Amino acid sequence: GGCGGAADSAVGVLGMARAPTGINYGGYGRSDSTSDDAAGVVGEAGAGVGATYGGRFQSFSPIGTGVYGNGADGVSGESNAMNGNGVVGECNNGAFAYGVLGTTNTGYGVYGVSQSTSGRGVVGVGNADTGATYGVYGLSYSPSGRGVYGEASIGGGSAYGGEFRTGSTSGRGVFGF
Repeated sequence: GGCGGAADSAVGVLGMARAPTGINYGGYGRSDSTSDDAAGVVGEAGAGVGATYGGRFQSFSPIGTGVYGNGADGVSGESNAMNGNGVVGECNNGAFAYGVLGTTNTGYGVYGVSQSTSGRGVVGVGNADTGATYGVYGLSYSPSGRGVYGEASIGGGSAYGGEFRTGSTSGRGVFGF
């Protein structure tokens, strides 16, 4: 059994929780299936063109979260599109706003892995035409820490722990003081 809805325009299914306090849900989905890819809620945008969303979530609270995940992977993204992105974050409001923020008390805040023979695990790009921008910026508050650390862990060959270059005729590959 189930409940469904359809509409040519507007909303096929709508759930609202209007109580001003307490833990309330406008909609709730659950699956007890142990099969791979089972889901409590599925959203799908069926149009073949346009910037559509299979699911769209928004919080109007200034300290709210649009999407919250809790599991082995809190949030997981996958793209099968050519040059697509598994997870995209964008934030354009404030000098300390982050498109993607990773924090941890025990591991790595952000960790990147590439299996490509010409790939990069993590890439940073400072894309502004002017100003002192940084593609990658490292900072350590520890008295024995390092702002940036590179290591080539392979035992042979001509691997480098770090390589720095500049295209500027008056710049430096490495600058220290």
